[in-house]
Amino acid sequence: MKRNHFYLHDSTKYHPFILIVLGIFCFTACEKDSLLVYTAYPVQESSLKLQHQIESLAIPIDSTTADVFEWPQYKQLNGQDFIFSFNSNTYHLKVYERKANRIVSNIQLYEEGPEGLGHIKDFYIHNWDSIFIMSDFFIYIIDSTGYIKQTFDINLAASGSHDFSPLVMSSANEMGRFGIWFEAKEKSIYSYYHPSNIPLNQAEYYDYPIEAAFSLSTQTTTEVAIYYSNLYRQEDAYYGYLNIPLRSVADSLFIYSFPVDPNIYVFNHITKVLSIKGGKSKFIETKALSLSPSENNSEKMMQHIISSPLYFNVLYDPYRQLYYRFQLAPLEFKRPDGKYNGLSDKKASLMVFDSEFQLIEELEMDAYSLQLIFSFVTPEGLWVASNQNDQEDYIEYDIFKFEKQLNK
Repeated sequence: MKRNHFYLHDSTKYHPFILIVLGIFCFTACEKDSLLVYTAYPVQESSLKLQHQIESLAIPIDSTTADVFEWPQYKQLNGQDFIFSFNSNTYHLKVYERKANRIVSNIQLYEEGPEGLGHIKDFYIHNWDSIFIMSDFFIYIIDSTGYIKQTFDINLAASGSHDFSPLVMSSANEMGRFGIWFEAKEKSIYSYYHPSNIPLNQAEYYDYPIEAAFSLSTQTTTEVAIYYSNLYRQEDAYYGYLNIPLRSVADSLFIYSFPVDPNIYVFNHITKVLSIKGGKSKFIETKALSLSPSENNSEKMMQHIISSPLYFNVLYDPYRQLYYRFQLAPLEFKRPDGKYNGLSDKKASLMVFDSEFQLIEELEMDAYSLQLIFSFVTPEGLWVASNQNDQEDYIEYDIFKFEKQLNK
């Protein structure tokens, strides 16, 4: 295992960040709980203003299409605009063509059998001849017919048996996205990285890097020395289902966030420099309360999701040089009438940042009518799945079209 430790610093606020650097790199030689200082960075205001309009879109579907685009990816190929999604129930990779406004291709994949890919964790579209599929133990390259062109072993134990290695590459799609990403110049796949044999409620789990790169050329894995937010590495800190890191890619930038941490962590994977940006919502006043490590059961962790702030992953808009992030404010799990709140009852908002991660505007959203987690960006704008679909043979999206203006 090649471990590449990049010494990180915040070029905008060097002195406070020294403590974080020490906390990251000195946990073998220093007192952990005295150095892992967490700081919530202030939000910087942008001089820009926004205008936006919303267009609603209904897309006809067939019986093999889910009622929302799962793991949606926009890709322009041969001058046409496509949205790819995966139906985890039918194992179809769906291809939607925007101009035709319909599903134009169903790539049938298989979990078992001679063409079986195993349990699919994620996919990445490079081109029609190079579609990357990640399963538990392998990365596959398939073409647009589903034909398997290459197979790479990424997570098998050294024994070669179907047991996981101690640290594994994976993908996260539950509370947001930490998907696989192909760096074409390096010929490497980047993905979420975590221990396979340490329980999530153990402090040691959070001492490992959260990303690794697998080289298709050398078939070796290199850790990227980006770690959990120090909020997650405090003594006895445990956040249940809200422990999964999130990552998006904007050109040379890897943008990390964490469900209960308002900060946005921007890592330039070329220069190896990290900067930390403030991202706290004006609708979120309270901090997330930590669970006890013994409260590692689904009922307690579901209650914790409702009563905690929830920050989604950052979405990059390269066409307008904007960044978007949804968040949900904490809410009491039990109502005064004895009934219980759910995720759709929480106050939702959308923060829109400029290219320097300065806040332009924060908009209130409707968590009941929109499925915020199934959002993505195309040249048209920010697509957000509707939860108010009354047409059985259609899926519906609202497209938020933003326009920047100077604040005069």
